[in-house]
Amino acid sequence: MLPEPDHPRVKGSPVVSIEDYQRACVVVLQGDLDHDDQDLLRLTMRTARLSGKQVIIDLSRVSFLDVATVGTLLRAGNAPLCLAGPLALNPQRVLALTWTEGVFRVFPSLADALVEPWLISLHPPHRGHSDN
Repeated sequence: MLPEPDHPRVKGSPVVSIEDYQRACVVVLQGDLDHDDQDLLRLTMRTARLSGKQVIIDLSRVSFLDVATVGTLLRAGNAPLCLAGPLALNPQRVLALTWTEGVFRVFPSLADALVEPWLISLHPPHRGHSDN
């Protein structure tokens, strides 16, 4: 559960929303993300993971992020890690400088990240018996 809206760390919060879709949970972030935001970001990611769905982080409203934010996202534990853009120049540079571009699955937009065939391919149907 996220802190109440009047909590000091939530005022001007970088967390806009956690949105529930059929096969994904989307965390929408905004503004500047730095070391001061990491506790709230960890809590938000933990909440999103509880959905049991693929977590997609929408960074289209983020103008700045630092290495601490990249580390928090890497530790989110929901592989493949998905980011939706379009990404501003700073987030693009930070991902490139930290050599994490290949670790995250980056989509040009949230609409692209929510394409059904891609999400379905992440979770193939469970087969209870062998076809042999």
